[in-house]
Formats: sequence, structure tokens, C-alpha cells
Amino acid sequence: MFKEKKNKTCSKADAAFVSLLNAIFTFFFATLSNILYRLIEDMPATNASSERSFSALRRVKTYLRSTMRQERLNHLMILHVHRDITDNLDMISVANEVVSDSEHRMQIFGTFTS
Repeated sequence: MFKEKKNKTCSKADAAFVSLLNAIFTFFFATLSNILYRLIEDMPATNASSERSFSALRRVKTYLRSTMRQERLNHLMILHVHRDITDNLDMISVANEVVSDSEHRMQIFGTFTS
């Protein structure tokens, strides 16, 4: 990147400085290009998943417009967006965990079995 001038003679210190600058800029641009490559690589090609989430939100809000609080809507949308994880949950163990939090619930519901 930096070159010594042909007409002038450079001292060893100047040559070392030019060599150091070349090494710094080579390292800097290599690191920067690597970071940019990773960012571009991780970017989605489309925003289809976010559009699907908003479509689901519109359907849920239309169906339950007047009967749902914002907090419940947020929780339902989180479950919907992460449905690949929530579909694999064992609902009996989740129910037993919720019931076991309170002695009163244990008296009413007992334990669930499959």
C-alpha cells in the first residue's frame, strides 16, 4: 500500500515505518473484510419469517380483538414464533411442574399421567 519514493533514498527507519504501516493496513483490512463477510453471510435473503409473524399477529388479533390483553397477546406471539421448540415440549411434564408450584393446586389437580 505504501511505497518508498524512487527519487529519494530512505533511511532504514523510514523503510521500517513503511513496512509497519503495510502490515497494519493488511491486518486491518483482512479483519474488516472477514467481519463484513460474516455479517453478510448471516443476513437472511428475505424477510419472510418476520412477514409470517405479522400475518399470524393479524389473524390472532382479528379473532380475539376485544378479549385479549397486550401481555397475553405478546406471550401467544412468542409461542407462535418459536413453535418449533414449543411443539416438542412434553405437556404432561409442563402441567406437573405448574401444579407442583402450589400446594393448593396439588390438592385440586393432583399429578398428571399419560
